[in-house]
This record gives sequence, structure tokens and C-alpha cells, in this order.
Amino acid sequence: MSTPHISTAETHSGAVVFLGDRAYKLKKPVDLGFLDFSSRQARQRACHREVELNRRLAPDVYLGVVDMHDPGGQPCEHAVVMRRMPDERRLAALLDEDPGLVSDALGEIARIVAEFHSAAERSEEIAAEGRRDAVRGRWQQHFDDVEPFRGEVLDDGVVAEIARRAG
Repeated sequence: MSTPHISTAETHSGAVVFLGDRAYKLKKPVDLGFLDFSSRQARQRACHREVELNRRLAPDVYLGVVDMHDPGGQPCEHAVVMRRMPDERRLAALLDEDPGLVSDALGEIARIVAEFHSAAERSEEIAAEGRRDAVRGRWQQHFDDVEPFRGEVLDDGVVAEIARRAG
């Protein structure tokens, strides 16, 4: 019996474990200001919300949420369970293979997303989040969050250029 291929990937807020034909995405116990996964309950809610939202466009990929248990049988963590996509279907691999394929696929994705948004729920609350001042406020909050890292972890010139373009 062969051992399934296992690998991992990390972001600022999560880690994904690739095991066989599945991907298990865990939320890191962090509070980054714009997201707070510091409690197990918050991570559980975020996992369920991610599946709820993303199933709308990828129901065959987002399979659900798995609860992990400690040796005593108590839930101790949660993970989004997804169908693992083949490595050769990654955007970078497709661009290497044939950029024309990517162009056609992006056009189809744009059409699907446009149709999705044309049928999406609308309200004054939702509309307010897309207005200039709301978007500008979120940008400013993000810049405030990274300011302590400017010049040491993040290149000062790059941060300044992003701020200029966002302003």
C-alpha cells in the first residue's frame, strides 16, 4: 500500500495540509486586526462561513468542515475540507503551458462572476461597504496595521508606492 503524497502551504492567517485528494485548511490562532481567529470558536465560525460563501461558486470543491478532537474526545480545532486540485491546473503551470488557455479561462471566470454578482443580494448596508469612504477606511486600517513593520520587514519604498496608488 502506497503512502499518499503530503505537503503543506501557509499564509499569514492559515495553513493548508494537502493529503491525497483532499486539502485541509486550518485557521491560525491570530488576531490581525482585520480578522480575529484568536479563539477556537472564531476559527470554527470562520471555517463554516468560508464553506458557506465559497460553495456558491465551487460546490464541488468545498466539501465541508471537519472537527478535530483531542485525546479526550473534545473538539480542539476545525478545518475546511476541500477537494484537492491537480498541481498541473495551477495558474502558474497553465501560464507556462499555454497562456492562451489562461486567457480563455479568465474570460469564462469573468462571465461567471458577473452573472453571480448580477443576481447577488443587495441592500443599503452592502452598498455602503463598496463606497469610496468605506474602501478608503479599510485601506487606511491595513496600512496602520503594517506600519510597525515598515522599513524592517516591508520595504519602505514598496509600502509608500502602494499607499500612493491606493490614495
